[in-house]
Amino acid sequence: MSYSIKAGLISLALVSSAFGSTSLGTFETSVGLAKTDVVIRKQLDRYVQGLIDGIYITNLYSDEKLFCAPALDHAKFYSMLTDEIDKKRSIYIQTDATMPHIALWTVIRRFPCN
Repeated sequence: MSYSIKAGLISLALVSSAFGSTSLGTFETSVGLAKTDVVIRKQLDRYVQGLIDGIYITNLYSDEKLFCAPALDHAKFYSMLTDEIDKKRSIYIQTDATMPHIALWTVIRRFPCN
């Protein structure tokens, strides 16, 4: 499979994640491709921003606060997310966790409400 076809499929997977959840494997492949492809980088940035927005909306409408985080900028959240994945990759693979779940657990672990 050529690079452009592969990049297109990855882009489609990220963009279509609104209709389903992006897998950890798709996310990690996208991160790798984004290092050399500006279009994929922009799509990945939009996806990560969507994760941020989604976890704050989830927290807002939850019966109890799930986390007590300050406003997170894109770079800080991305760094926390990749760190979380690096530390717990095997667990997330075993449980077939999706990126929205991983993103939520990332902030719950780091910013618990006491």
